[in-house]
Amino acid sequence: MKEIKKIDPMSMGKVMGGIYALFGLLFAVLMLCFASSLSSAVDSNAGASVLFGGGILSLIFLPISYGIGGLIGGIVTACVYNLIVKYTGGIKIELEDK
Repeated sequence: MKEIKKIDPMSMGKVMGGIYALFGLLFAVLMLCFASSLSSAVDSNAGASVLFGGGILSLIFLPISYGIGGLIGGIVTACVYNLIVKYTGGIKIELEDK
């Protein structure tokens, strides 16, 4: 049985930032699909272009904002883990050699 005694905050932040950026991209694609279907239901061309344009902008801003949030959240989580592990012990994991 092995035990995680410390997590490097920047390492955790980069991993969580990447994971959250991928989730942001997934949500942006879903938002684009939703905006596209709504824009076809709107009568005016101006309303349709606003809905579709918002979906396109989400492809840029959601992955970036989710990635930044994940980076910050990962750093904070690793720092809190490193503080708590001093009093409670680390997370025990079992590894297998292959």
